[in-house]
Amino acid sequence: PPPMETAPSAAGTPQASRWWLAPAAASLATALFFWKLLLGSRVLGARDVLRVYFPVRAYWAQRLAEGQFPEWYGADGLGQSFVGLTVSGAFHPTNLLFLVLPLESALTLGVLLAFVAAFCGAFALARRFTSGVAPALLAGALFAFNGYQASLTNNLAYLFAAAALPWVAWAADRLCEAPSVPR
Repeated sequence: PPPMETAPSAAGTPQASRWWLAPAAASLATALFFWKLLLGSRVLGARDVLRVYFPVRAYWAQRLAEGQFPEWYGADGLGQSFVGLTVSGAFHPTNLLFLVLPLESALTLGVLLAFVAAFCGAFALARRFTSGVAPALLAGALFAFNGYQASLTNNLAYLFAAAALPWVAWAADRLCEAPSVPR
């Protein structure tokens, strides 16, 4: 089947004109799945989130707010390189949320964005192999909200990696289809 960019729709317009469909569906599905979290009756704070990710992200934001890059994280044992600390995700884009939002809100939004990214990635990958939008939406929902993925809200390193997986497969498929330097 042709990829999403060139598959004609029922109206004869390219499917790419519906680029907003996956992010909209992903955002709505994420809001419905995590409605208690969004309404403020729940907060992420189980296991590693409370003991590891809150302090690490707070330290990252504090150091950057002071105009310094966090080179050394001394709160763990005798200390270690912050960039080398796997859970720090020192250069992950969601860390920017910690500069503009309160710690709890930034962490919650980062987790929710991971589910949106997972949904959209699975949708994009499924569109490479099916001409129907509905099956691709189902693939996005099933991947983003499966039990394993939902259990990763307390381990951001695994959650972000799982959310990136369909995007990596999508990019690899596109590269194999038409290898080129820009791809």
